[in-house]
Amino acid sequence: MRKKIPAGLVCVLFCLTSMPYSQEISNEESKVFINAVIYPTFSLSRYDYNNDLNHVEIRAYVNLRLGSPHGEVISDAEVAVNGNHLEFNAKENNYEKRIKIPSDSLASEFRFNISTREGIVFTRTYSIPDWLIIQNPKPSLVDSNSDLRLAWSFKNFGGPVDVRAYNFKTGDEILRADNMVSTETYISSDDLHENTLLRIYVICSWFYKKYIRGDNLAQGSEMNIMPWSQVFIRTK
Repeated sequence: MRKKIPAGLVCVLFCLTSMPYSQEISNEESKVFINAVIYPTFSLSRYDYNNDLNHVEIRAYVNLRLGSPHGEVISDAEVAVNGNHLEFNAKENNYEKRIKIPSDSLASEFRFNISTREGIVFTRTYSIPDWLIIQNPKPSLVDSNSDLRLAWSFKNFGGPVDVRAYNFKTGDEILRADNMVSTETYISSDDLHENTLLRIYVICSWFYKKYIRGDNLAQGSEMNIMPWSQVFIRTK
C-alpha cells in the first residue's frame, strides 16, 4: 500500500528546501553593484579665453545598483572622488562631478569612496594609467586656407585613439578617425571654412578596466578609466 506523506511534513520539507535559495537572493540584494567611469581630462582654453588655460579635471560618473547591473538604482548613497562629493543625476541614474586639479601637476592617482545608508563602506585608491594631451593646435585663430595639423602626446605609455573635429555651433562633423596608432593627423583645408568655431578632441580607444571585489560588492563591479583631451579653435 502506498503511504501518504502527512501534510505538515510536506510543509516542513518545502520550507527547508527553499531556505538556501531565499538566503542566496537576500544576500545578493544586500550587495552593491558599482560601475564607475573616470575621465582624466585635459582641456585647453577656447581660442578667445585667456583666463582658464589648461583646464585639468577628473570627470567622474558612477552608477550604483542593488545586487546586479539590472538591480534597483541606489540614489541615496554618499559617493566621493578625492573628497569631492558627487551629485546624483536622476535622469542618467549616475553620480557625477567634474573635479578640478592643478594644471601644473597631473595626478597619478585618485581616491574613491562610497558609503550607503545600509552601512556599506568602500574606500580605495586607484592609479591613473595615463594623461592624454593635445599639443597642436593650441587655442588660437587658424588659417582656413592651410591644412591643419593635429598632434597629441601621452604622459606615460600611449595607445590608439579616436579623433573628432566638428563645427561647434552646427554639429557638422569635419573629421572622424578611429583607433589611430600615430600621434598626429591633418584636417585638409578643403574641409575648413572661414569664421568657424571648431571643437577638436582626442580620446583613448581603450578603457583601463579593473574589476572591483569586496564582501559587500556584487559580481562584475568595475572601475573604468579613459583619458582624453580637447581644444577649441576658430578659423579665419
